[in-house]
Formats: sequence, C-alpha cells, structure tokens
Amino acid sequence: MFDWSAGEGGLRTFCSSDTIDRNCCGKCGPQLVVFCKPEPNLVYVTMGTVNGNPTCPSAYHEFIESKAPWHEITDGQSEHDTWPEKNG
Repeated sequence: MFDWSAGEGGLRTFCSSDTIDRNCCGKCGPQLVVFCKPEPNLVYVTMGTVNGNPTCPSAYHEFIESKAPWHEITDGQSEHDTWPEKNG
C-alpha cells in the first residue's frame, strides 16, 4: 500500500504512455513516482525522494544487446539481453 504523507495536492501527472503514469512536483518538475497500470501493486519511487539509507536490490544490466558498442561493462554484475527472469 502506497500513501502520500503530504503534498499530494501539488503533484502533476504525466501519462507517458497508455500504461505509465508519472507523478511530478507541480512546482519544480522532478519525477517522484511512477505507476504502471499493468502492475497495480507496484510503485516505482525515485531514490531522491527517499529519506535515510535504504537497502537496494542487487544491481544488474538489462538490454545489453542494444548498448552502445563503445560502452564496456566492467563491474561484474549480471548481464541480460532482455528483461531478467523474475524470482519467485
């Protein structure tokens, strides 16, 4: 369950596609959260809006098949040509 604690009245929604709604600050513009209609139980929160030091999931690279040919991935994280397989 996601709920705003304050400031919801100052938000503006930008529908970037038929399935994605992006909520932004109506005063200064940065994106705060993304709602994906096919995934109604998920909210994508931008890290700049989070207080504290949250634990982040393991990093990975996706869609590497279409990366720029000059870009080298050297961090040892897992690499995927498409969406990574979902666990569980």
